[in-house]
Amino acid sequence: APCSLQPDATRFVCTEPTLSTFPTGLPPTTVAISVEFTALATVPPTALAGLPRLQELHLSSNRLAILPEGLLRPVPTLRVLDLTDNLLADLPAGIFTGTSLLQHLVLRGNRLRVLQPSWFQHLSQLEWLDLAANALVEVPPMVFHPLRSLRSLDLSHNRLASLAPGMLEGLRALERLDLEGNRLGTLLPATFAPLPALRLLFLQDNELQALPDGIFLPLRHLHVLDLAQNRLRALELPP
Repeated sequence: APCSLQPDATRFVCTEPTLSTFPTGLPPTTVAISVEFTALATVPPTALAGLPRLQELHLSSNRLAILPEGLLRPVPTLRVLDLTDNLLADLPAGIFTGTSLLQHLVLRGNRLRVLQPSWFQHLSQLEWLDLAANALVEVPPMVFHPLRSLRSLDLSHNRLASLAPGMLEGLRALERLDLEGNRLGTLLPATFAPLPALRLLFLQDNELQALPDGIFLPLRHLHVLDLAQNRLRALELPP
């Protein structure tokens, strides 16, 4: 059976399409759980109780619309959380309060409209943040400021028409920024100034008509710049 439990196993995988309740009775030695491509719509607040060694939680391609506030409290060692392709329109304010070791957070393919600063407040170890394919129309200034270890930020395929001043403030380790497939029409001259380590910048498939002089000058390590499928008539490339 795809959801069978083995007493000595440290990794539990379930891809049973009809599964609608979160598995119980997992051994306390469990380090990774994958419940993906199922009919799971809710997860009880105590689902992860008794799993103090859990490092990876993969819950992609389910039907989750809400998560309980205290879901991750019993798993302070969590490193990876994947919630790709669910129905999440929001997350509890304190959902990540106890997961300060989180390195990999994937929220791609949900219905998020607004980012709450409280989500990122304690995630100073986060290296990978994927927010692609949501319904974001704006990103608040300074929202990513605590993410001093972040190396990759994916905001592609949202509904961003502009980037707020200070939106990228604090991301001094960022190497990859993906803004493909938004509705960006203009960018402020200092947009990318907070990103001295940036190597890869994806801006294709937006509505950019012009770029401010020197906008890419702070990006001394820029290796890849994609501006395809915009409305640019002239282009000043970085030296």
